[in-house]
Amino acid sequence: MVTISDSTGHQARTPTQDLPTRWLRLVEEMGEAMGEGDTNGWHEYKRLLLFQLEEQAAAITEAAAKLQALETSVARLQVRAGIWGATAGLIPVVAALVWRLI
Repeated sequence: MVTISDSTGHQARTPTQDLPTRWLRLVEEMGEAMGEGDTNGWHEYKRLLLFQLEEQAAAITEAAAKLQALETSVARLQVRAGIWGATAGLIPVVAALVWRLI
């Protein structure tokens, strides 16, 4: 996992690109433990397992990207809300100053 910090200091973990490599090593170790002579469908199952693991890695990466986009959108909305709140707070102050000057 790689940790990424945004401008607010919030840290998000994102999957690294080497997950399929680590999974491949794990699957190969499982194959070695079964022995080379055992061909009871392991090679076909291994290919299916690797395919599914690669699909999961892609889905995790996509979900992390979507989460990052959502966090950015929420931060933008928070800034907009702050600006509108400050503007709304200034209206009575300006009105009071104008009233005092009249």
